[in-house]
Amino acid sequence: MQFYPQTVDVFGQGLPLTWSLFYDSGPTLLGNKSESGLAGKRDLGGFGLSWRHGYELSLSSAQLAGKSASGMEALVVRIHQADGLIHRFLYRPERGVFAAEQAELGEIQTFDAGPSRRWVWRQAGGRQATFDATGRLKGWRSPLGQRLDLDYSAAGRLIEITHSRQSQAGSLQKLASIHLHWDAQQRLISAVELKEERENARPLSMAHCQYRYAGETLDAPLLIAASCTRTGQADRNWSEQYFYEDQRFGDALTRVRQQGPHQGLLEASYVYDESKRVIKSQGFGEAADEALSVTYSTPLATEAPWRRLSRQGQSVEYRMEASAGRGGFASMKQSLGHWRRQDDGACAWCPDLSSKHEMLRDRVGRVVELRDAKSKQWLERRRYKTEDATELPVEIQRPSVRDGAFASSRFERNPQGLVLAIEHLGFSPKGSPTTFEAIQRRIRFHYASDGSGIQSGLVDDGAGEAIGPKHLALAWVIPGRQLQGLT
Repeated sequence: MQFYPQTVDVFGQGLPLTWSLFYDSGPTLLGNKSESGLAGKRDLGGFGLSWRHGYELSLSSAQLAGKSASGMEALVVRIHQADGLIHRFLYRPERGVFAAEQAELGEIQTFDAGPSRRWVWRQAGGRQATFDATGRLKGWRSPLGQRLDLDYSAAGRLIEITHSRQSQAGSLQKLASIHLHWDAQQRLISAVELKEERENARPLSMAHCQYRYAGETLDAPLLIAASCTRTGQADRNWSEQYFYEDQRFGDALTRVRQQGPHQGLLEASYVYDESKRVIKSQGFGEAADEALSVTYSTPLATEAPWRRLSRQGQSVEYRMEASAGRGGFASMKQSLGHWRRQDDGACAWCPDLSSKHEMLRDRVGRVVELRDAKSKQWLERRRYKTEDATELPVEIQRPSVRDGAFASSRFERNPQGLVLAIEHLGFSPKGSPTTFEAIQRRIRFHYASDGSGIQSGLVDDGAGEAIGPKHLALAWVIPGRQLQGLT
């Protein structure tokens, strides 16, 4: 369920209003104290055990174990995503912020103290999330002027998400909203409704989803069914059923049955090992021989974990690489490293192909160079204007098709981080492998005053060609293979 306003968001800095659910089977049964101890007793969300919606993003802070420092330097701040991933931030006194080792995760600032304390998570590119003193998500802001505001009941239940757009003049226009309906005990979400806000008229209902549970009165209710209808669009209605048939783990999702308007019943299935790790996944519409199998290494704190993925006779291995300065591999739920694929063979279904790259970072954690993991040849170099860890590059260089040369893309941004212009310099073959033609292209962007994004683009090549919003795309600005880093 989603609402996209009439916005031209070429650079992905907007905030569409979406509604999505995530399933997380929880910690594995490996006795990993770092991982399971962090999770502790699993709290029930609005969808019972194991399920979360996308706005259940939260923040927590705690004392660092064995830390002798006091104040902010003794704290670790964590961002808990709905999908179970946890990002870890430590205080950087020279910058006055909590930061992760990877700058692309952004940085966190705290303001005020006590019940009025608030936390602001600034992300690369300009988006910001705000949390209250308890770590509860209060809203999102984007450089385009879009915002999401979350409203909670007196009992602390999320009841509404409002999507608004702020014009350059400062006026705020409500675009759409999501309304959550809870059961009589205010314990489980029974329905969710998407409405389009209209000036001088009642909101228009656009979509409605209902949810059913097993064991509603028990300590661990489970979501067993969801059905969604679109107003006036019956061809987009759908329903799903969820099954938990593994007798060892009561909350382990084993099957999902899906029914759409123009399809028969589709099923996906999952098999677990004795440690509650998925070892087989068969997706919707896949035959048994198309299922994905996963083999895991034996967990050792001093050895890099590995996973082997297999499908239709092809196997690919991934190995966890810890972040610089981190000893051991205690918790794979936290963002303390990344998985790297161990071979370069062609693989259409393999995840995270970019993990074949090595990343060189500056002192604030920003990527300044990408290298091929085996040949060590540089693939991309990034230059920044300031020391702000959330700043995006002002220039990106890549090797060119012309030996000894490189292609360059330069970005001009305003103080809010919006791209005002891009200039591309490079070469393209001309007639023969040894003859090249220089490419120079510059495009300027004009933004609408009502906060709806890019209004037009103007090619600065002497001709003054204007490009309408429907025809704007990054591939047009940075042509050909340059976009894939091969030029």
